[in-house]
Amino acid sequence: MGERASELMFGLLRPLTATWRPPSRQASGRDPTVILLTEIIGLQMFLTNALALLLQGARMSAEQYQDLMRHVKANKHKAAQEVLIQKKE
Repeated sequence: MGERASELMFGLLRPLTATWRPPSRQASGRDPTVILLTEIIGLQMFLTNALALLLQGARMSAEQYQDLMRHVKANKHKAAQEVLIQKKE
């Protein structure tokens, strides 16, 4: 299911980003598709970890929330690159 969802996402994003390039992104050479993928993966990482805690019946403290946000920010770029590498193989 997740594999199919990512295939659909990539298929939908390609035509949208083929013609649209915001000036700041174009100047930096960053592909909007990769930026969007990185943010989607960050959301996935956040939700997976946050929901796992909540499903166990626990509450998330402010400190746990901050730790989770730091973890997501530190690791979402690497996770997105790994997804892109897997797609190329």
